[in-house]
Formats: sequence, C-alpha cells, structure tokens
Amino acid sequence: GAEAAAAAYGLPGMKLLRELPRSMLGGKANFKSCAIVGNAGHLAKGAYGAAIDRHDAVMRFNVLSIGGAHAKMVGRKTDFRVLNHLRSLHGCCKVLHDEKQTIKLPERSRTKRKKGGKEPLKLILWHPGQQRNMMAECRRSNPGARVFALAMSYIQKQVRVIKALRMDLMTLGFGPFTSWKQLTSGAHGIFTAVGMCDSISLYGFTSFPPPKPKPSEGSGEAGKAPSDQYGGRRKKGNDAVIWHDWNGESYVWRLLHASAKMTVCSV
Repeated sequence: GAEAAAAAYGLPGMKLLRELPRSMLGGKANFKSCAIVGNAGHLAKGAYGAAIDRHDAVMRFNVLSIGGAHAKMVGRKTDFRVLNHLRSLHGCCKVLHDEKQTIKLPERSRTKRKKGGKEPLKLILWHPGQQRNMMAECRRSNPGARVFALAMSYIQKQVRVIKALRMDLMTLGFGPFTSWKQLTSGAHGIFTAVGMCDSISLYGFTSFPPPKPKPSEGSGEAGKAPSDQYGGRRKKGNDAVIWHDWNGESYVWRLLHASAKMTVCSV
C-alpha cells in the first residue's frame, strides 16, 4: 500500500539511488516510460511483446534473439543494449569475427551507417577492462550505432547504492546474502535507467518467486527445471554464479518495486 511504498522510499539506500547522476545516454534528459527487458526463462510463458514495444525506450541485454517466435514474448523494439565483457568482445572485436565465434547483435541492421531511418541503436558497455579500446572497436565494427561506456566513477556510485540497499534489506530482516564481485549487466542497466526514465517497467528479471503451478497443470516437461533464459539456456555458467549475487539482486528489485520506483511486470 501507500504507507509501505513511502517507508521503502525513505530508506537510506533509496536516498543514494535518487542521488545517482541523471543519465544522458539517449541525448535527452529523460524518457517518459522505459521497459527494461532481461533474459529470464519465464518470459517464454507469456506474450509481453506488445506491452514492451509501447514504451518510449526499451533496454535489453547482451545478444539474445528477439526475432521470430521470440518477438511475441519479448517484443522487437530496442533503443539500448547493455553488453557485458564477453558480449562486447563478440559484438565488436574483429579478432573474434569468424564463423565459429562471432555472435551478431540482434539489431545488426541498425549498426550499419545509414542516413535517415530509425534512431541508431545505442550500445552501453560497463566492464572497465580496456574500456577505451573496446569502445573504439565497437564503433569500428558497428559504425551506425552510438557507443557509450559507464565511467568507473559512475560504476562506483552504483556499487555504493546496491550495498546500501542490501544493508536496508538486512535491517528489515532479509538475507543473509552471498558475496559478489561485480554487479550484473541487469543491475547496471536498471541503475542507469533510473537516471533517465520517469517510469520503469521491469520484464524478464528474477525478482519475485514464480507462482506455484496448479495441481491440474502438472509439473511441466518430464520434471525438467525451468530454463534460465527464454532462449533455452538451462542454467547459468560457473563464472556468472561466482561473480554475481543473483539472489541478492532479486531482493533489491523487490524493494524498488515496493517503493514504486519501478514496476515488476513479469515473474
């Protein structure tokens, strides 16, 4: 209710979140509505595409397909695509551009230099390693796209925010949370969007536990665990588990939802 939202909004971590510098990655101070679309497997159960595409700006992550059968699930519109270190290499570095290793960006047609037409795709790189060189490679490989990198000083501010929000959650009795080394691409995207979106709708993130199936629905495909991504990946790689605290971040997204800072639209 309103009282719970006001209480969540007043937490110390939320104050730090509001103090994050406003982002100007889109060339404008803010968008009225933004959809932030993760890659969670539960998106395969729904038809969120039309709702996602109605937002003023849509942010996606890494290189998972949005075409074909996926369009009904996740839509087609993309304004921003946040790339982690590996996907930055795949999408930008010519040394990896061979048939076995190259992974083309889903919006490849919008990364070629053209006059007129749609707004250029905007790529956001967050990994600090060789960031200047990576930006140069991305611009050479994708001359029609606009390429941005999150400055280390800005990333450090984002880290302070999530540490404070985790502390707020533990004060409220949640946790304990596991150790972590880096924010996920999703966390970087959400915190960046907070500074450029009046309202945020979150799709395809692990946040609230999924609803339990009804007895009549059975247990799905021969007892298989649900996919980790809507593209069919069954589980996260070891590196992803070691470097990130997915469960801890999911509680942070619940807190932002409770504070009315953003709305979780899929589970």
